[in-house]
Amino acid sequence: MPWIIGFITFFLFPFGTSVFYAFTDARLPGATNFNFVGIDNFTHMMDDPIFLKSLMNTMFFVVFGVPIVTAGMLGLAMLLNFNVKGIALFRTFFYLPTLVPIVATVIIWRLVFNSEFGILNADLARWV
Repeated sequence: MPWIIGFITFFLFPFGTSVFYAFTDARLPGATNFNFVGIDNFTHMMDDPIFLKSLMNTMFFVVFGVPIVTAGMLGLAMLLNFNVKGIALFRTFFYLPTLVPIVATVIIWRLVFNSEFGILNADLARWV
């Protein structure tokens, strides 16, 4: 049952409202009255030069940007497997950005739950 509730809440409902708004003249946010316009939105979209420009930009990014970045990251990953002097330091600096948010979160929660001067205890002391 939780999976079904999550599916309805996070996929089915947003998908349905998107389809509904696609065929109306609603001006979001805060639209209160909706008139059914059919496929007029889509025909106007095809005539809009901004849409065509954004479509071309997206295609350029997909065709050129994604393969270049993927090849670069694959090359960097292969470089991390070479046995050269200083590779441990390089691996550390390469992996460090993934650890910093975790460490910062742990430090913040330790400060929140500190028994002497924690934010949570200070707030609870006001209520006791």
